[in-house]
Order: sequence, then C-alpha cells, then structure tokens
Amino acid sequence: MKKRIVAFVGFLLVLMMMRQYPVTEAVSITIVISEVQTRGSAGATDEFVELYNLSANAVNISGYKLYYRAKDSDISYTRYTVPSGTTLQPYQHYLIVGSGYDGEVSGDGTLTSSIADVGGLQLQTGGGTVVDSLAYSYSGGGDPNNGFAEGTYFGSNPHNNTTGTNTDTSMERKPGTLSSSGGHKNGTDTDDNSNDFFATTASNPENLSSPTLVTLSSLTARSGKAMASDSERALAAFFRWPMAALVWTGMIATGASIIVLRRHRAA
Repeated sequence: MKKRIVAFVGFLLVLMMMRQYPVTEAVSITIVISEVQTRGSAGATDEFVELYNLSANAVNISGYKLYYRAKDSDISYTRYTVPSGTTLQPYQHYLIVGSGYDGEVSGDGTLTSSIADVGGLQLQTGGGTVVDSLAYSYSGGGDPNNGFAEGTYFGSNPHNNTTGTNTDTSMERKPGTLSSSGGHKNGTDTDDNSNDFFATTASNPENLSSPTLVTLSSLTARSGKAMASDSERALAAFFRWPMAALVWTGMIATGASIIVLRRHRAA
C-alpha cells in the first residue's frame, strides 16, 4: 500500500512539473519569435511581437497562439491567435502590435493585451505543440522565473518599467548565415535566449510585406547618411568585417565576391 501511495504522489509531482515547465522542441526549424518591443516612444502599449519563418518552406501558421506569462508565474495568457488562412513564405515576417503601437510598419495583427518589461512569450500551434519560447528581463529586473526560458533567459531588455525607457528599441534575434544568394534576417536559434537575442539601439519591426532575405540591393540613405540597421551591424560583427566599409559602401566582402545588403526603409 505504501509503495502505491508513493508511486501515486510521484505521478502527481510529474504532472505538476509538466504543467509548470512545458518542454520546447530543440532548436526551432520553422517559426521563431524574432523581435520584441515591450514599450516605445508612444508609451507602455507601443509594443510589438514579430515572428519569422527561418525555414526554406512555406509554413501554415493558422491557429497558432502567442502566450504571455508574467514574472514568477506559471499561468499562460493568450495574447494573439493567428487567423485561419495565414501562411508564412520562406524568410517572411509576421508583425503583432500593441494597442498603442505607432511604428511606420503596419501590424498584421493586434495583441489582446499588453506585455510587461519582464516576462515570457511562447508560440504554440493550434494543437498545443510548443514552437518557440522567450523569457526576458532587464538589467536588475531579476529572473523571469516563468518556465518560458530556452536555456538562459535574455537579461538585456532595453526597457525597465520606467517612462525614461520609452524609446523605440527592442530585443531582436540575431541574423543567421549569409551566402552569395542571401541570408537569414533572424535565423539564429541555439535554444538559448541569452545567446540568440541582442538589444537593439533602434527597433526594426517587419511584417508580411517586408523584404525577406538579406538580398543583393543597396542600402538607402537615412537622414542623409548610409546607415546600417542593428541586424546588419550584428552581421558585420559576426563576420568581423570593418564597420566603416559596411556603413559607407553598404557592402560586405566575402572572399572574392561582394554582397550588397538589402534595401532598408528611410527613417
């Protein structure tokens, strides 16, 4: 009898752990959370969550759900459900914006409620399969402790629950590989939030209509100067090429070939 009671208690503990800490698939191969802004120049609801198809195949994301968890909580709240008939083409983005979002790039959908500066996001299929997760905090904000972290949580959110950080900056997934035919805009996924993301100095939301790959086209002048985005700076750092060459020529030299980075919107 005692053995049966012990076994039953152990079974209950396993169920509780599964509920609190859902297991994510190892290294996403299709859709990832690619950029998050938890507040902006227009206030706490000037926010967005961007998704990205890092695969070479079209993915039907109809019914996918975006969940949010607060700090120190295991309760998931639905923040968005992707409408039926929605397919992401290879390397395409999908933008979900807050009620106070005022960016130049229009949203493809709207969050049902806001997200805090410390918390977690998880993307699941309509059937409940975990696709990608991100737990995040700001410097001094502490561990989100909500079960949504892949590896170690990202601890450098540029927003810290104060109006002084109401700026259009974000947490963005690092670029992936770059080749002569193009490269991933947000293709890095090692299943470790702290390694996969970086804090931007200027957010770069992209939607269904945005360019997909890093393609053969020139940079546009931004405020009279050729400026690279945070993602392109990360690419330059990744390949260890001089920043001056990227800024002034808009090119990255890779052996004998020259690759010109994709055209960006003028700010």
